[in-house]
Amino acid sequence: MGSDKAFLTIHGVTFIQRLLTLASSIFPYTVISAKEVGKYADFGVPVIADDVTDAGPLAGIHACMIRTNTPFLFVLTCDVPMISGEVLRHVLQHAHEDEVTLIGTGQDRPLLCGVLPRLMEPALSEALRRGKHRVLSVLMRGKHTVLNCAAYSDCLVGVNTREEYERLPGSTW
Repeated sequence: MGSDKAFLTIHGVTFIQRLLTLASSIFPYTVISAKEVGKYADFGVPVIADDVTDAGPLAGIHACMIRTNTPFLFVLTCDVPMISGEVLRHVLQHAHEDEVTLIGTGQDRPLLCGVLPRLMEPALSEALRRGKHRVLSVLMRGKHTVLNCAAYSDCLVGVNTREEYERLPGSTW
């Protein structure tokens, strides 16, 4: 896309601030996972650095998993900045402590958003050790559920290109 999506804005609010506000309204503990920690130091929540370079989201998820003591992670990405609290609560209602629960949109693959139980840590570690960085394939290898959240499609719009961003109401390039 050519720019850090976290700092794109909708109605003057950055994606990252929007997601932090949402997460903080639902979860008692919120962190940011980042390759470049300094960029996120002013958001008032802990920032956890990737342990492994050039391993993409898998490195960040793994670092959060080993540095937090919550029973699960609820992973949100800046790719879906319009996600709603209603979707997060829906996922939490259907999540189980022994399986990954991801958000499905009716497309071929789920979003990299959802509940990851702590028991995933060994699989994440092994994937990093082996250089297998495709996070969805790691998460879906074990016990998992992909929730059909197509009813929430308006707030699950992915933003991976400038064109997708410009279609969002309140976006300004």
